[in-house]
Amino acid sequence: STQSTWGIQALEGLSPDDMKTLRSYENPPQVVLDTICAVKIVKEEEDNGWEDTKVMLSDAYFFGFFIKRAKRFDKESVDDDTLEQLRSYVQSADGDPSFVASISLPCGALSKWVHSIYEYATVQRITAPRGLTEHDLEEGLDALQDQLALQKNEIAGAEQKLRGLQTELKGKLLELKSRYDTTMDALQESFFEAQHQFTSVASSNHGGE
Repeated sequence: STQSTWGIQALEGLSPDDMKTLRSYENPPQVVLDTICAVKIVKEEEDNGWEDTKVMLSDAYFFGFFIKRAKRFDKESVDDDTLEQLRSYVQSADGDPSFVASISLPCGALSKWVHSIYEYATVQRITAPRGLTEHDLEEGLDALQDQLALQKNEIAGAEQKLRGLQTELKGKLLELKSRYDTTMDALQESFFEAQHQFTSVASSNHGGE
């Protein structure tokens, strides 16, 4: 399946039970709120809080209107300002559809839709001036998706390496501290021993005067 239908298929795969689970949140996780916010940016709608969002997520609206409108959504109408607002969500690890789906399946599908819109609009800006066809666009989207996945893997790899170095540093510091403590204990003992001997000698000399 092509990137532009990727999000729609995910939305069509949702069930009323999935939506019910999502609506049941009293205080939704941040990733849910961020995804809903991204959807509203695409739709150019105000984000009026969770209670208002529940209406959009109701079975009647979501299955009756939202998916149909998502299918008909004019991907070419996305302007630069919208793309700019979406960039941080799309490029963050927390905005990755598979991660979002692990928290909430419906939000994972919504995230896929947002990504497909963003990627189509981004590639169009690169290819449209050259008069390329929709097929070229689709191929460009696939390449962009691969590049994005590669970047995320590189970031994850770098973070893992950093965590490894932090653990190693922590171990070295603990080792130094224990060595320091051991050395200091020995030095302190020697110091107190010498001080004790000095005091003894001083007091015996004083007594012998």
